[in-house]
Amino acid sequence: MNKVINLSEKDVLKLKLNISGENNIIFFGRNVFFDNLTININSSYNKIIICNGVRLSGNIIMKISDNNKLFINKNTSIGGANFIIGESSSVFIGHNCMISLGIEFRTTDSHAIYDISSKKRINYAKDIIINNNVWISAKSSLLKGSYVNTGSVVGYGSVVTRKFIEKNIIIAGNPARKVKENIFWDPKLLG
Repeated sequence: MNKVINLSEKDVLKLKLNISGENNIIFFGRNVFFDNLTININSSYNKIIICNGVRLSGNIIMKISDNNKLFINKNTSIGGANFIIGESSSVFIGHNCMISLGIEFRTTDSHAIYDISSKKRINYAKDIIINNNVWISAKSSLLKGSYVNTGSVVGYGSVVTRKFIEKNIIIAGNPARKVKENIFWDPKLLG
């Protein structure tokens, strides 16, 4: 049996929910605002936790394999993102993050790649972790194994493919690299 917890009747009209698996849990915290949100779950035993004060629009897709997780911590805003989560992997987003439009989170390549000599698969899924107070600028992609630490900024159109352990840095480019350190950012608009 699938469970959607803490969803008001008025919010049901703003949500497109398609589930073809079993024992999935979707939890909405208090004061969650979403618009144009689609959740597609094509597997079982998945968990989606959206904490208090989150603002969210976009698509959440849990792929064919079971046991995927999405956790969005409190007071995070997501202007438009696609979450492609598969192969029993997770996306964790910390609190007070600001995530812009056209963002893609992808824990899996969706298709297997093999080494010719050994015939062993070489592209397994990996978790994505975005720590607290991170700003991800528009049209950026965060691929499997990405980690962005507290207080950091991901520049416009960046492709993050690895772990950035340092706090308070700007990363940018394709593939993303550190371009500035010892920064902090302010979510207030500049006119």
